Formats: sequence, structure tokens, C-alpha cells
Amino acid sequence: MKTDADVFEDLSELTGHAFLKDYKVVGLSASSKEVAAEMKKMYKLAFDFYFTDETTLKTMIRANPGVMVLDRGTITHKVHHNDLDDLKENLNLQ
Repeated sequence: MKTDADVFEDLSELTGHAFLKDYKVVGLSASSKEVAAEMKKMYKLAFDFYFTDETTLKTMIRANPGVMVLDRGTITHKVHHNDLDDLKENLNLQ
């Protein structure tokens, strides 16, 4: 998986808070199902991965990893993993 794996611990924490606020969380990946399953297990990620074309994914998020928040199909937040703390604050996920 071509990603900054260290940030997955932060993503695990962030998504845990999101679940408590009734957010639905999914992961998108262009990697194999096996790699995604390994990352899910290694970082105790409580969400499922869906698979998409790498170019489509790069066009959507522009960060690896990144977080996109949707509200009824409208993108309300899109952040690089370096900005997860700002996203937590903006969504009150603390």
C-alpha cells in the first residue's frame, strides 16, 4: 500500500470518535483486498474498505491518506492527513 502508514493510528482514533457521533465511515483503496485487510487488522480500523481505480482515487482526495466528509453527497470537508487535528476540531470529534 503506497501510503503514510504511521497516520493510520490517528485515523483509527478519529474514526472511533466519528462512529460515536453516528458517522458512517468507509475506506477507499486502490490496493489489493489482502493489503487493506492487513492494514485494517494492524491498526484496528473499524471500517470496511472499498476498492477503486488509483487515478479516480487520486482525483477525489489528492492525499494519501486523506479524509473526505460527505453530507448527503456534498463534500463538506476534504483534508490531507496532516490536518486531522483541524478536522477533529471542526467536526467536534474529541
